[in-house]
Amino acid sequence: MLRIIIAILTVFLMVGMASADIQLAWDENDPVPDGYRLFQRLAADANYDYTAPIYEDTEITATATGLTQDVMYCWVVRAFVGSNESGDSNEVCAADEGPGVTIIVPLRPGNLRVVRE
Repeated sequence: MLRIIIAILTVFLMVGMASADIQLAWDENDPVPDGYRLFQRLAADANYDYTAPIYEDTEITATATGLTQDVMYCWVVRAFVGSNESGDSNEVCAADEGPGVTIIVPLRPGNLRVVRE
């Protein structure tokens, strides 16, 4: 039985002068997958481009860099084993509204699970 568990994404904002970097973290799956793929979209866009992850690795943290201030971004993470990929984690959205001000959109329920028998 292959069990892939995607956990809650957490967002941390690192304020920059002209652009923002946002660090994201999620819980490790059990069993551990081959890796994770992180997808980003502008909040104004309806869909993610699942052919273009901004991160693909085995670590459970990633940093979205070079983001434009005053623009809302959203992210989901997927786990993968070989060519099999889980569904989306919960989505998180955040924007840097200037020095000392960060808007984080409330999280949807997390711990999305895909179970294959």
